[in-house]
Amino acid sequence: MGYRGPLFLEQGLVSMAHPIKRTIFETLSYIDSNTCVIYDLRFFPDPQTLSFPILGRTYNHIDFAQLATNPPVSHMRLFHPLLPWHIDVYKKIDNGIMVEDVIMQVYLALQSQIGARHYFNEELGNETRERIVRAYERRT
Repeated sequence: MGYRGPLFLEQGLVSMAHPIKRTIFETLSYIDSNTCVIYDLRFFPDPQTLSFPILGRTYNHIDFAQLATNPPVSHMRLFHPLLPWHIDVYKKIDNGIMVEDVIMQVYLALQSQIGARHYFNEELGNETRERIVRAYERRT
C-alpha cells in the first residue's frame, strides 16, 4: 500500500498565510512525478527505511540539517487528502525548520492511533477503508 504524490503543496497553507513565496528543499519536494523521498512510515527513519533517490547516495546528518524551505519558516502545516488531520511541524533551532524536523515530526504524528471519527469520514471511500483494514491485518 502506498501513495505517490506530494504530502504538502508549495502553494499550501504557508503560502496562503504569507505573501512570501517559499520553495521546498529538493530532497523533500515532489517534482514532475519523480520520487524524491522513499520512506516506510511504519518504521523509525534510518537508512533501511528512508532514502532520498535525488541524492544518488545514502543520506547523512548534513542532509538532515538542511533548511526545509527557502526562505526559512518556523512553522508549517502539512496535509494530504487521505489523512483526516493535518501535521504541524515546528522548528527545533532558531534558523528554521530543517529536513530532519519534517521527517521526524511526520513520523511522530503518524504513530498516534486512528480513531473512529478519522476512519469513518467523508474523505475516505470504501476502497480506501478496505486498504487500511488489509494493511492493519498484515501488521497485527
